[in-house]
Amino acid sequence: MLKRRDTGQKETVPQSDAVRTLAATLETMQKDLYNKAKQKLQQSTVIANSIKEVESILNEVTAEKGGGKFVMAHIKDDPKNDERIKEFKASVRNVPLVDEFGGPGKCIVSGEIVDRRAVIAKAY
Repeated sequence: MLKRRDTGQKETVPQSDAVRTLAATLETMQKDLYNKAKQKLQQSTVIANSIKEVESILNEVTAEKGGGKFVMAHIKDDPKNDERIKEFKASVRNVPLVDEFGGPGKCIVSGEIVDRRAVIAKAY
């Protein structure tokens, strides 16, 4: 008996086919889990073009409500800007090497030009 942990689906597998079936099932599970995680990431990623948008998005995220979001916003690497983001109980989590969210733009805090968006998120 083979039971997938991700779907709960059960399948009777003859012992002679166990290795082949198990390998194929594990490959399918890996692809399914990857696609599910990728879809969730895309649904949880939001673009913000102003500090007010960041505030509005992050104020919706609480431990009780859940709904974690990754906010993509232009923000210059500066302690003053970090302090402003901390007002929303959030922080810059990552600055992607490849910007898939619009390239250069104005920092949402200082107005200075920055070359890419950063990931801002809230821990809850």
